[in-house]
Amino acid sequence: MTLLRYSNLSTKLFCIHSRLKRIQPQLEVISERIQADRNRIDTLKALRCEANKEWLNFIKSGNMILKLIAFLRTSIENYDSFV
Repeated sequence: MTLLRYSNLSTKLFCIHSRLKRIQPQLEVISERIQADRNRIDTLKALRCEANKEWLNFIKSGNMILKLIAFLRTSIENYDSFV
């Protein structure tokens, strides 16, 4: 009975090992795809951060231009007081 149990266990282990060998290439492809997706996500995050930074710079420069316009308007309105 013990010998039969070990024989069954050995057969099951052999079957599991065979299945693992058979699906190993598929697991490698899946692993490569996961890594490629991670790389794409990192790239997209970096691009998004760069785009956000550019947008903030644009907003800041627009804000600076508005302040310059306000300053020039005030200067023009007060021009007579300087002359």
